[in-house]
Amino acid sequence: MVKPRPAPDADPLLPPAACAQPLRGLNVAILCDESQRADVLALQRAASALGARVALVPARIDGETLVNTGRVLGRLYDALVCIAPPPDLVHELGEAAGVPVVSAAAWSAADDLLRALRSATGR
Repeated sequence: MVKPRPAPDADPLLPPAACAQPLRGLNVAILCDESQRADVLALQRAASALGARVALVPARIDGETLVNTGRVLGRLYDALVCIAPPPDLVHELGEAAGVPVVSAAAWSAADDLLRALRSATGR
């Protein structure tokens, strides 16, 4: 039996159903430190392959700027992903931003995190 070859632009690491791009049009910000950039490349690539527009945003948020930063991020993005956030940051940032905030610390793989992102955004 001959296996069908994937389309030239298909990612062999993603299941065929992922080609449907369920995150198309979703603007996602991944908040991470410089030291975490290598860790988020797989997540960024997977979310982009599913149709999301993904931006890496430096995660330099403290208590004083959290509300203002959250408001701005909420106007620019449909969802936020925090890589290894402090425990209270996710909840507070979500309240200030008014958009779903997903903590990557709770997920072991990019596909689990993407599933959580789809669920949080109703996609």
